[in-house]
Amino acid sequence: MTDHAAMEGAGHAGHPRAPALDDTLALLREGYTFIGRRCDELGTDLFATRLMMTPVLCMRGAEAARMFYAPGRFTRQGAMPRTTLWLLQDKGSVQALDGAAHRHRKAMFMAMMSPGAIAGAADLLEKHWREALPRWEAAGEVALFEEMGLLLTRVACDWAGVPLREEDAPTLAAELTAMIEYSGRVGPGTLNALRLRARTERRMRALVREIRAGAVPVPEGSAAALIAAHRAPDGTPLDEKAAAVELINILRPTVAVGRFIAFAALALHENPAGGPASPRERRTAWSPSYRRCGASIPSSR
Repeated sequence: MTDHAAMEGAGHAGHPRAPALDDTLALLREGYTFIGRRCDELGTDLFATRLMMTPVLCMRGAEAARMFYAPGRFTRQGAMPRTTLWLLQDKGSVQALDGAAHRHRKAMFMAMMSPGAIAGAADLLEKHWREALPRWEAAGEVALFEEMGLLLTRVACDWAGVPLREEDAPTLAAELTAMIEYSGRVGPGTLNALRLRARTERRMRALVREIRAGAVPVPEGSAAALIAAHRAPDGTPLDEKAAAVELINILRPTVAVGRFIAFAALALHENPAGGPASPRERRTAWSPSYRRCGASIPSSR
């Protein structure tokens, strides 16, 4: 998100400044650690710099988080590089909307977040995990991160009501994983990820069309059913492309959780005594704290 007034004020007196004329290369090199390192070096939680010669303010901490979540302060328009937007959200998605349009679309997503639906997602994760265990045990050694992509694709489709044939699961998992992996990159891999994204969107558009025509039954109240039935504030159906984009916006973030799982497994392996002592602690303390240490999406490279 961008706050144009804040950006224009980035060069004003009173803000500590990073010493470099432009920090674009440093951000690319350091990724998620860039802001924290500069704050530590400057002894502040806020500093001014330039990225691609554009004045920006970088900040951290609770006060900064509260400012970012204040309604009406920021616009999502132009906040993401285009390839990142196309791979992660795409045009017309809830994250590309502002104001009343954003709130109306967000309400559709919140309707999916009942306690029963959330518990159902956890149950599906446990079900698919237990089904995978015999194969993992027989293999003796597995690449957990890679396994999570396929497992979470199945979980996401089951939960969202998206039909998925077993033979199609690896293809969809590869497409969703590429959207995440290449969202912060530039080069041939990004172009291939965009091609895979377009293929996924074509299939999801066809699915939305079939759901609306009654040709494909989906569970009542599922994400697929709610998205296909959603109407804009003026009462018109959500256009087919936007509906497909929002369906992907259910599947892809679920697959991105695989990074948290892999990093959490690594943390427990490296520090077994520091893990959660009970299921309650996992829910209330350890997991939320760990999310601040592990990234769900790669930084730019």
